[in-house]
Amino acid sequence: MKKCKSLMSAMLAVVVLSGAAQAAIISLGQVVAPVVFEIRNEGLLGNFEHQYTFSIAPGQTIDFAAFVSTGPVRRFGIDDFTGSLFAGESLLVSVDSVIRTTPETAPFPSFDLLFPPLALAAGNYSMVFTGDAFGAFEGITASYGGNLSFAAAGNVPEPATLILLLAGLMELVISTKNRRTYLNGSQPSPEGMAALSH
Repeated sequence: MKKCKSLMSAMLAVVVLSGAAQAAIISLGQVVAPVVFEIRNEGLLGNFEHQYTFSIAPGQTIDFAAFVSTGPVRRFGIDDFTGSLFAGESLLVSVDSVIRTTPETAPFPSFDLLFPPLALAAGNYSMVFTGDAFGAFEGITASYGGNLSFAAAGNVPEPATLILLLAGLMELVISTKNRRTYLNGSQPSPEGMAALSH
């Protein structure tokens, strides 16, 4: 049980900003294993820019995905809420927020950023969130939160493995076709007889 708890702790890191942190740079360090960073930023009012920096170790390729949202809100919002992922100085992807309501949360919208999955190679990266936070009443501030997910890159099968898989599927199709033919009273082909004997 202790091993399970420590493994879960190692896989989830929480980063929280609160107060008047309108501009902040947060280092997530070097990503060398699958991990999920849970981020939350609270106490936002006016223009803000939050930058999360991280690096991927040499020789590693890691799959990245992210979802960030205000959640259903009625007392605040974030105009021009965007998120951008940079490799060094090069922009990889930029996502504008989608204002969404569901029957369960109506009439309270959420401001959501959904990043497409990307494979990231070794290097230095930064994730930047910007927006203009507002409150519906004096003293009300905005917040957002979400997950930055890093997973082991998917393994691509070798061509020989794919050829064997295709050959096995073809044999299965021929075998099934010949068994149906045999059960319907027709004579199977010589290839089908060989497949039926297996």
